[in-house]
Amino acid sequence: VMSPPTAHMSRLQERFVASARSRPECFAAFDQRGEGLPGWVRGYSYDLQPWPTFFAARELAQIHRVPTRLARLVAEIPERLFEGDAERLARFYRMGGADQVRDILAARSPSASIVSRVDLIHDGDALRCLEINMSAQIGGWQPRFWAAICLRTECVERFLGEAGIERGDLHYRDPLTGLFDHVVGEILERRRCGALPDDEPLRVIFTLNRQHWDRASAAVLEYMGGLFERHLESAHGGLEGSLEGGFYDEVTVVDGRVRLGGGPVDALVEYDWGGYTHPRVTECQAAGGVLVYNGQQTHLLNDKRNLALLSENAESGVFDAEEREVIQRHVPWTRCVVDGFTEYRGERRYLPDLILDERERLVIKEGRGARGDDVYCGWDTPEERWEDVAEGAEAEGTWVVQERVRSACYEYRHGSEVVPHDVVWGLYTYGHRFGGGFLRMLPLDTASVINSARGATEGIFYEHDSSQSLETT
Repeated sequence: VMSPPTAHMSRLQERFVASARSRPECFAAFDQRGEGLPGWVRGYSYDLQPWPTFFAARELAQIHRVPTRLARLVAEIPERLFEGDAERLARFYRMGGADQVRDILAARSPSASIVSRVDLIHDGDALRCLEINMSAQIGGWQPRFWAAICLRTECVERFLGEAGIERGDLHYRDPLTGLFDHVVGEILERRRCGALPDDEPLRVIFTLNRQHWDRASAAVLEYMGGLFERHLESAHGGLEGSLEGGFYDEVTVVDGRVRLGGGPVDALVEYDWGGYTHPRVTECQAAGGVLVYNGQQTHLLNDKRNLALLSENAESGVFDAEEREVIQRHVPWTRCVVDGFTEYRGERRYLPDLILDERERLVIKEGRGARGDDVYCGWDTPEERWEDVAEGAEAEGTWVVQERVRSACYEYRHGSEVVPHDVVWGLYTYGHRFGGGFLRMLPLDTASVINSARGATEGIFYEHDSSQSLETT
């Protein structure tokens, strides 16, 4: 049964789809690589969904509590489920040893500091979490370049005019400036309490791996630096500061301060996969001399098995009643793929047999996979191949099995038609704050994995204060 095409969004979205489907201008070409954009943006490899999505602020206020609460629960797993035991953590996360974990625990940031992107599907009843990316290198902020362009298309402008809504009534929550606000806010708080000097320009460094550096990297960082300075001017009263790029082999630590190019650094944003942090920087972080996002704790937190830990421990005394309700409602049944027994739909089952018997209901994922790689959907995987994947996953011990979540159906443009789409919501959290996000969508049942790298279009959403809103179910 198809859910209402604009469920959990707003009446404005419902009206927009109804209007757009009958208007030729709403199927005109959308040039996302046009003039006026930086060259590296025009080369963006993922396609945009030309139609916007409108959320009523009231509905979005309810929605954004889900990713922030889930991110906090995952960030607190080392203490709450492992009691900070370095030996147990090293064994579970396959770390180099207990000493490495102790260093991580000594330097790790509180949950209120961690950057993440939570990927969810709304099944028509509630948002269900597929995974949480607990790395400061998280994609999906690039659609910000088209946020204003999308509202100026003939299709959208005409609709808004007829609906009596000004473009200024719509708010695009930019994930990139949200990240800037989060980092700057924490630096200023550290300065207020005396942990960081307050008599020098604020300085943020995005650290990268030389192996991943290319010509576009310099252009991206130059753009970010300019945007950061303009944001300090407009949102922080002309605060003096800079954002730059750098490599860890250029970083030094002098008198308890991280330095790059001779100048002191307030914060490092690890804009690269892997969560590598120089040991001396980790020591400086532990002493309060620098903020690091997300640092070596990425090794512990950016693992899909953390959802399995929440799912299988939901009824334990570790969580209070509200937390248990969040886990039960928003985390689908998820387990680490191991040789053992588990509960499934009210029955005690032997997990290896369950994985084979319930193939069409299940997904197997590698714990640290990304971009939709190493994801096997049982309903779309031949039985023999599924058996091989399950056997290999059990042997490796770093995989999860998760119950399938079916997306509610939302109508969007696809070429010259309006068709139902499956949608994944990518929502950012900066500490306990919601940081906006984007949508990824594919025509219904086009593919098992809804991922930009696998052909999904990326959609922009806006918030509005209209009272014409759908009640969430």
